[in-house]
Amino acid sequence: QVEKSPAYNDLIPMLAINYNPGKWNYGFSYRLHKDNPSYGHLTNNISYRNKYEYFTGNPLLQPQKTHYFSLTAGCQWLYLEAYYQYVKDSYMTVLQPYNDETHPGVTLIRYQTNPDIHQYGVMANITRKIVFWWPSFTTQIQFRDGAFEEIGIKHHWNEPNFYFYLDKGWFINLQGYISTATRTAIVNSKTSGAVNGQISKTFLKEKNLTVRLSFNDIFHTQHNAMTSYGIQTSTTFSEYYDHQRVGITVSYKFNSTKSKYKGTGAGQSEKSRL
Repeated sequence: QVEKSPAYNDLIPMLAINYNPGKWNYGFSYRLHKDNPSYGHLTNNISYRNKYEYFTGNPLLQPQKTHYFSLTAGCQWLYLEAYYQYVKDSYMTVLQPYNDETHPGVTLIRYQTNPDIHQYGVMANITRKIVFWWPSFTTQIQFRDGAFEEIGIKHHWNEPNFYFYLDKGWFINLQGYISTATRTAIVNSKTSGAVNGQISKTFLKEKNLTVRLSFNDIFHTQHNAMTSYGIQTSTTFSEYYDHQRVGITVSYKFNSTKSKYKGTGAGQSEKSRL
């Protein structure tokens, strides 16, 4: 029987090497990241989402380990990165029929430990000051390769996904992103994107008071449309996240410069699993 209470005392290594011959800086890094499934992921209770979808966890999920390798190069205004990720015991949701005899047409969404996943890509960032404007443009190409034959998903797609981000900063901030359509073994997604903005200003001598005016999804484009593939089943849906709004935030920091304690709460990562 598989142990249901795995030990979490693991060695988490990290390595970083940098070389700076002049204007350019080169680097290589490796790190291991471990994700323990949340307690909600470990439940075997079945919950009702709608008349077509039920949801459950999996008490046999294993901790997910991600080995991340990165090669970087950068100068004053340009940053380049090529990366590779190997994910062992990856857990994610998988679709399968609930019960064709008693509940025909109902899909069960279930967490499951999946075969190893390989993810790799390249990323570039350009940040350069133009008079008083400091734009930052980031683009990324990402491939996700996973073989899911062991859990009954036979097709194997590995098309790239392109990301584009624009961010110009200081007190007037405009952010936007575009994620192109892509196909993987378990998801076919359509192009999505959004543009957000905010204007913020600090006041008082110690800059304790901050007033921020924010605009989310300015052009009403933050839609999510995809087809998810599972075990002898698939689901196609299109939804809008309903994030378009305008808001104002006023915040004040009490005793921000004289506080003697600036630590963070112990056990925060464990509390976040609840």
